[in-house]
Amino acid sequence: MERLSFDCRVLPHINLDDVIMTVMEVIEKVMSQTGAKIEFSIIERDDAAASTSPNLDFWIKP
Repeated sequence: MERLSFDCRVLPHINLDDVIMTVMEVIEKVMSQTGAKIEFSIIERDDAAASTSPNLDFWIKP
C-alpha cells in the first residue's frame, strides 16, 4: 500500500465543497478506469473568512 498526502490551498473566493466534490469525482473515475482502491480523507479544513469591507475606517484614507 502506498500513502500520499498533500497540502492544498484554495483561493478565498473558491468554494471548498466544490473542490472536494471535484476531487471525489476524479477519484471515482480513476478507480473505475484502473481498478485501484483510493481512500480520501480531509485531515484539516479551514474555510476562508469573509472579506473585510473596504469601507471600514482603517481602509479609508484621510
